[in-house]
Amino acid sequence: MESVSVIIPSRKERFLNQTIFDVQKKFGGDYEIIVTLDEGWAQPVAGVTYIYNKEAKGMRTAINQAVAIAKGKYIMKLDAHCMVDEGIDEKLKVAHQENWVQTPRRKRFDPYKWELTDLESPDVDYMFVGASFKGHKDNAKNRDP
Repeated sequence: MESVSVIIPSRKERFLNQTIFDVQKKFGGDYEIIVTLDEGWAQPVAGVTYIYNKEAKGMRTAINQAVAIAKGKYIMKLDAHCMVDEGIDEKLKVAHQENWVQTPRRKRFDPYKWELTDLESPDVDYMFVGASFKGHKDNAKNRDP
């Protein structure tokens, strides 16, 4: 079975457990969840592996720490305030090709209500990495049906 390691770096994220519960509810295949708590603590959730950093080390280090112990064939990095689609793990595996980095469609989301919002605006399907090595929406491609 091809499992997915879900990596969630977190630094005092208030919606961390809701994100974990959403993954646990909606993933269809084998998976593990690894949370790196950067300079923080969270109420533990059963079945989740935690890495605790007493001092902040930054997101890149937090991700690398989790990947270093991941057992899955695939790595999925999530922010600690994300809702996922039903069966997203299986959907991404079906679409995956060797040496791909996939970015699922991004929708607008209200974490307080834990529901999608602003359904009239276009989804974000295309992003690029700019000179500052930060992700940016490609607005021209996102408007192209």
